[in-house]
Amino acid sequence: MALAPDPATPFETLLDELDSDGRLVHVEHLEPRAERHRELERPLPPGLADRPDTQHLWHHQAEAIDAIRRGEHVVIATGTASGKSRCFQIPIAEAVTDPITPGTALLLYPTKALAHDQLRSLATLDFPRLVAGAYDGDATPEEKAWIRENANVILTNPEMLHGGFLPRHEKWDTFFMRLRVVVIDELHVLRGVFGTHVAHILRRLRRICRHYGSDPVFVFTSATIGQPERLASALCAAPVTAITDDGSPTGPRRFALLDPPVIDEETGVRASANSEVAAVSAALVESGHRTITFCQSRKGTELIAADISRRVSPHLKRAVMSYRAGYLAEERRAIEVADVDAEFERRGSDDAAQRAVAHLLLDCPTLLGEIAGPIRHHCAFQVRRYPSGDIGGDEFGALAALAESDRSVAGLDQRCADRRHLAVGRGAYAGSHCSTHRSSMRRPAY
Repeated sequence: MALAPDPATPFETLLDELDSDGRLVHVEHLEPRAERHRELERPLPPGLADRPDTQHLWHHQAEAIDAIRRGEHVVIATGTASGKSRCFQIPIAEAVTDPITPGTALLLYPTKALAHDQLRSLATLDFPRLVAGAYDGDATPEEKAWIRENANVILTNPEMLHGGFLPRHEKWDTFFMRLRVVVIDELHVLRGVFGTHVAHILRRLRRICRHYGSDPVFVFTSATIGQPERLASALCAAPVTAITDDGSPTGPRRFALLDPPVIDEETGVRASANSEVAAVSAALVESGHRTITFCQSRKGTELIAADISRRVSPHLKRAVMSYRAGYLAEERRAIEVADVDAEFERRGSDDAAQRAVAHLLLDCPTLLGEIAGPIRHHCAFQVRRYPSGDIGGDEFGALAALAESDRSVAGLDQRCADRRHLAVGRGAYAGSHCSTHRSSMRRPAY
């Protein structure tokens, strides 16, 4: 297939190699987008209005903050790294500094990695009178007791809310009585049996809040899925306002869909997708790019990471590391800190990390299979490079590569490779949180 020539971008050589042997099925060019700003309907209090991080808000940020301040439940479904966190951080900071009745906030994340990333973000912002803590299975009894007594912003997961908060709500009476904002991150994963469970937990949370006299605003954040307000409304049993007009800037990006070559024409058997992904990732590491590879299992994560290590030069082997469920808390934190500090070049990860990479500045994420799924579809667009100066400079061009699975017995992945619009079309899948026959059961996060 013919590729649009762009010698200024660093991925042309790799794409040409993949195209020459037929592995490259499709390349989608995503144009850069300029930023758009909007003023708030009502100015922020003096303690917040004069901060640099609360000024020059993007359009969707101001729209979401205005809706939250009006008491509307909202779902923010904009692109990766579009500043969704700022949409609820500012209303939370405003609530906890209320001079008459200081409020509290509860932030729910599907993984502990996401919760701790947000905790680091809140600590960096250093909002006045905001005391945050991560109440999860990694916290010691002493830390949990301190958080319960002192924190006004608590980050946790649905499992811990179910087992540690709601059954013992009398210990959290002051927190629930002053609860103003409830944030539910990664809405697009709340489907199947897991989504059904979360819906029941949120209903219990609303009943307990009413018991203590509060009526918090629910704020959902999501990937760019279709009709996010329907899923959010079904989860919290209340009308939800959708914020989807993304005002953040992006640089140019490309989305490459790969198909493992056929190695047996008679049976149609294809090469291992694991090997294809490892080869692409190793080539990216050798060329000096930061990348992350999403795998489908813990075992696959370790195998692909080991394969990449074997393929790269000896001095780059230590730059390759794996990240998956099952690691000790200390090991996970060390890898997460290394990610933020840019101490790695390539990482293999399973579903435990798929929703924890929005803070990374990546050149090319690589995904293995299941392009029809909403999670991997979202991860394919994790690249958001911001050029210096005007948006649109091609010196920061980026690439997302997705390799189709070689498990084509049912033909699902292969059909998706042929129907390219399923891979590159945005916002086509919202999922169903009540469909028990499409189970998304997983291990508890705590």
